[in-house]
Amino acid sequence: MKALIDELFQERVAGTLIGDVFQAGEDDIFTLNVAADGGLEKEGGMLSVEIDPVGGLRSGADGVSIFPAANGGLDTAATGIYMNVDAKGDILVGTGDNSVERLPIGTADYVLSVGGAGATGLRWVNTGLYTNAIRTVVTDYVVVATDYLVICNKATAMTVTLPAATASGKSYKIKNINEGTVTVDGNAADTIDGELTQDLAQWDCMAITDYAVGLWVIV
Repeated sequence: MKALIDELFQERVAGTLIGDVFQAGEDDIFTLNVAADGGLEKEGGMLSVEIDPVGGLRSGADGVSIFPAANGGLDTAATGIYMNVDAKGDILVGTGDNSVERLPIGTADYVLSVGGAGATGLRWVNTGLYTNAIRTVVTDYVVVATDYLVICNKATAMTVTLPAATASGKSYKIKNINEGTVTVDGNAADTIDGELTQDLAQWDCMAITDYAVGLWVIV
């Protein structure tokens, strides 16, 4: 077989040019070079497959490693096979085109939910856990994710601004216990029951939910 290959490749075509080139090696091993930095080759007594300089299948002292990207994939170590991801908490998820994609770690107290426009069909959603369950404010205030019940106590008018509505399902309650009118204002162009703002007189209370992007509803 080697003699036949030698006859076909009398000039010993180098395997470093882009294209599919077979070469007969000195140790009867064939090399398929798909590109300058990729192909099939024998290395350390084992077969190595390299797709590109930073990714592909590679062989090493521990066996075969898979490197789909510079910061992700499967690698081998003395203890076996492990996953290379970009950050602590990342998840590898199947996509609609039957590939695997890294889903970055979510925010603290968020949970994984089905939905979203990303390739994985998953998204991180706020669990509704509140660090500041009850907050009393005496001046204009911007609601934060860890709030739940915001109590307004001001003798003159004040404004409470909501966070951006993102369809998170998060709910808040806003209560006015003083004489000043409390104006509840959506973030930027976000609306509350179709209006940019809603007013609360003394003793009024509003329960609102982020149910869609840009939209709050009173419940």
